[in-house]
Amino acid sequence: MRYMWIGMLLIVIFCHFCAANALYCISKRRQLKASWLAWIPVLQLWTLGNIADHYQRTVPGKKSYLRFCVPVLTICGGALFCYSFVIMMALVVAAALGGLSNMFTGSPDAGEVSSAFQQGILETEICMAVACVLIILQRLVKVLSLYQIYRSCKPEKALVRALCSVLPCVPVVQLHLLRNCDEGMPAPDVTEDFISCTESEDLEI
Repeated sequence: MRYMWIGMLLIVIFCHFCAANALYCISKRRQLKASWLAWIPVLQLWTLGNIADHYQRTVPGKKSYLRFCVPVLTICGGALFCYSFVIMMALVVAAALGGLSNMFTGSPDAGEVSSAFQQGILETEICMAVACVLIILQRLVKVLSLYQIYRSCKPEKALVRALCSVLPCVPVVQLHLLRNCDEGMPAPDVTEDFISCTESEDLEI
């Protein structure tokens, strides 16, 4: 059992570094700010959204804020889920200890304890439901960001790649394979460079 957990941890670390390297290469090549954030967990999602936003601004000419949506939804959803889980465990422990206390002392407040426990469970379930909604939204926004990145790297079958990215580890493989591609980005404008070179040659003559 211990070796299984160690193996899973190594796989997670390996996938993180593969995705970080791919995002860093794409961001650095396109001269985006703070490319190094790709190496930091959670903040890596900001780089992912930033690459998608850059493509939206460059090609369709639209404003996009995916770089903020993905990490914010991730942090809020994860924090709310952890909070709900901790409160749930605390309620279970408190109820168990309260039940044992009433059993030994014969306290008549068992009904009040049960009512408070049920109310706490209800509030926890609401928090858990909100957390699940945020996590689902995060997954959708992340897939949308990946779709924009796939379009910028290789427009062919970008939608299929994005739909497959719902599966675990698939985005890591896709980003790694496309890290050196820019087929969906506009070609660099060489006209201005040619004109400037021509003018400089005329001045020298």
